[in-house]
Amino acid sequence: LKFGFEKISKKAKMESAKIVLFGHTHIETIKELDNITFINPGSCSTNIQFALLEINNGKHYETLFN
Repeated sequence: LKFGFEKISKKAKMESAKIVLFGHTHIETIKELDNITFINPGSCSTNIQFALLEINNGKHYETLFN
């Protein structure tokens, strides 16, 4: 993230978000910070990376594929 996880985490908390999806860095990431899950699926143009996010009964599961 250009501005770091702390800044976007603050915004996510203000919005009561539990999951933040982001991209543009082309670096696959699943990270949890302050009970918020951050997911960057990577790049679909170079090494064909993607993420699967499943939400079921209030629980979420993330998987990165490459």
